[in-house]
Amino acid sequence: MAFQDRIIVGFKLSFKSIAKDDSRYFDALFDLIEKEDIKQSEYIEYSSAGSLWIVQQYIEQGYLEMVEKDLRRDVASRDFHGPLFENTRKVLDMLLERDEIDIVLRTYKAAITHRLKAITEEQKLRDKSQASTQAHKQSAKWVKHYYPALRDMILEYSALVQALNIPDSEQEIFQEKFSKVVQ
Repeated sequence: MAFQDRIIVGFKLSFKSIAKDDSRYFDALFDLIEKEDIKQSEYIEYSSAGSLWIVQQYIEQGYLEMVEKDLRRDVASRDFHGPLFENTRKVLDMLLERDEIDIVLRTYKAAITHRLKAITEEQKLRDKSQASTQAHKQSAKWVKHYYPALRDMILEYSALVQALNIPDSEQEIFQEKFSKVVQ
């Protein structure tokens, strides 16, 4: 199997679902591991490059609604509250280069809203429990761990809105809600 820029040459996308194309691509990489065409230690590198390439192809073919839906699902995943993944940032940069500003802003808003909700709910849980309990300590540790990522994301969003010179009242709402979060 040949690769070009860490992408499987000749891999065909269905353009029906980013997730399904990702899954098929990951399966193809796994098959290559089993055939010993690539090392298992290279899987993450190749899968990351492949995943980014897949989204890039969807963007280039104009499937922007599918890209946005996929992005928003990823940034608001139930189990994810940290900073944006590197590939997510690269996709947002690609979209900005294409002047798809609304998609980028909606993606940031979804990510921030998801994280604000999670951190404020966790803070409420922490505040309801007594300071000496294990639940309180775990909750306080969780809030302290995810606080910087949320702070940085809100700052990035505000900087983006200012750089684009776009009026956006939600940045103030995010700042206000975030100011109520106590580490």
